[in-house]
Amino acid sequence: MEKNDIQLRDDKNTSDKKFVWDTSAFVSLVRTNDIDEKCHCDCKNFMLDHEHDIHLFSATLWFEFQATLSRKKREGQKVLRDVYILNDRRLVYSIDENFLRKTSTLKLYEKFENLRGMDLIHACIAFIEKAHLVTLDNHFRNVADISIIYPNECFDKKR
Repeated sequence: MEKNDIQLRDDKNTSDKKFVWDTSAFVSLVRTNDIDEKCHCDCKNFMLDHEHDIHLFSATLWFEFQATLSRKKREGQKVLRDVYILNDRRLVYSIDENFLRKTSTLKLYEKFENLRGMDLIHACIAFIEKAHLVTLDNHFRNVADISIIYPNECFDKKR
């Protein structure tokens, strides 16, 4: 099995759903004092509603998250850099040679040619893993071939 071939546990409580978190949703998930605290609650509730599913966080997301915290600190906001979110259902997705070969073979850089940077990486992971992409960004509104989930919209419907 290759490093990024995620295998689900073989117990009855496990579904086969996978979610790739982009930076906007991840930052909102772990920061309780965001400008819109509702987004934090929506992301947290989404994670709790899917606690038995697989949640993937790209290895590069951690650096973008840290850069976001540095910007917020420069703006005078308090930041907490330590995040303890990983477990056997919440995994780091490696951005390695194997991933690059898959994206190249599938020509995902052409499929998602309107996306930039981390958005492109997260869309590629979602496509390769047949996962839902969890985001708060509007950059994905017109992206085909992957399922996009906006936690803030999920919980707006429940209210």
